[in-house]
Amino acid sequence: MLLCSTEQRLSETAVLELQQLVQEVEALFTSAESSSTGCALRVLLMTELVGDSLLRALLPINSLRNAALLAVDSPLVAMVDVDLLPSTTLVQAVLEDPASAAKLVEQCQRKQLFVLPAFETQPRAPLEAGLQLAEQAGLGGQLHGSWLLAPGQA
Repeated sequence: MLLCSTEQRLSETAVLELQQLVQEVEALFTSAESSSTGCALRVLLMTELVGDSLLRALLPINSLRNAALLAVDSPLVAMVDVDLLPSTTLVQAVLEDPASAAKLVEQCQRKQLFVLPAFETQPRAPLEAGLQLAEQAGLGGQLHGSWLLAPGQA
C-alpha cells in the first residue's frame, strides 16, 4: 500500500491509477534509454495528496519542481512546462556549437537566467526586434510585439 508522509492511505482506486502511471512512466523511460539519439533521462514520479477538490485542479506546486531540481546532475537544466515546445533551432543554435554551449554554461555558473520564448516569431521579423521584445519582457516593460507573431497567433 502506498503511504503519504502523514501516514494517510491512498484509496484503492488511487493506488491502481498510480500503479498504472508508474508502468507508463517506466515504459517511457525504457523507450528513451534505448534510443541512441536522445539525452540521458532521469525520471522522478512524485505525487501529492490533496484533500480539497479545488486545489487538485491547480498546477503542480513549486515544491514538486524544487524536488525535481535536486536530482539534476548536469550543468544545465530547463524548467519547461508541458505546453512549451522549444524552437526547432534551439539545439542547433546553442548546444551543437561547443563554443556556444561552453558560453551558456559559464553564464549560468555566474547565476545568469535565460528565458526561452514560448512562441516562434515571424521568420521575416528582424532578429533585433525579437531581442528587444524579449528584453522588454525581462524588464517588465510594456510589450508591443504582436507584429512579431505569425498571422493567427496574436
